[in-house]
Amino acid sequence: MVASSSASMVPWHGIREAPVVLVMGPESFLADRAMRILTDRMKAGHAEVEISDLDASVYA
Repeated sequence: MVASSSASMVPWHGIREAPVVLVMGPESFLADRAMRILTDRMKAGHAEVEISDLDASVYA
C-alpha cells in the first residue's frame, strides 16, 4: 500500500523551513545551495536548532 502525501515539490530557491525536508535532484550543486540557504535561515532564526544530514544511499 502506498501512503498518500500532501508534500509538494518546490524549486531550490523556494525552499522553506519544515520539521523534515527532503532535498533531491540530479544537480548536486543546486541541492547543496538549497540546503545552505535553508540551514542559514534556520540558524539565523533559532541558534539552538539541531540539523541532521542523512545520506539515503547508506540505508539501501
